Amino acid sequence: MKANFSQLIQFQKQLKKLDETLKYDTCKKVANGLAAKLIKLTKEKTPVGQYNKKSGKKSGTLKKGWRAKGMIIPNGYQTTVFNQVEYAPYVEYGHRIVKNGKTVGFVLGRYILTKSRNEVEKIANDYAQNMV
Repeated sequence: MKANFSQLIQFQKQLKKLDETLKYDTCKKVANGLAAKLIKLTKEKTPVGQYNKKSGKKSGTLKKGWRAKGMIIPNGYQTTVFNQVEYAPYVEYGHRIVKNGKTVGFVLGRYILTKSRNEVEKIANDYAQNMV
């Protein structure tokens, strides 16, 4: 009596491929979901400049600048949250005040992204468990 297991082997290969696809999709959903939560919290903490109407300046540029970008990595998926507004690092980490070449003060950082990241890290494990 002979048994042909070629279909079973083919089915096993399809399951393995499905497993990899499911792993990637799950990692992507979790990473993007956490990034969305991080952006939401960060935007809530981002200060908005107050300008005189006559100055012509608009406020909210820093708040509108928060973005996320995802990419495939060897063990899954990674999403990076960033802000390309020129002065974002100065608001986040602080900066010196220089007048006539001399330091006359220091503005403390707001640590907007850092504080928000710490909040998201506390819920990340539970969030990932619920997604899976």
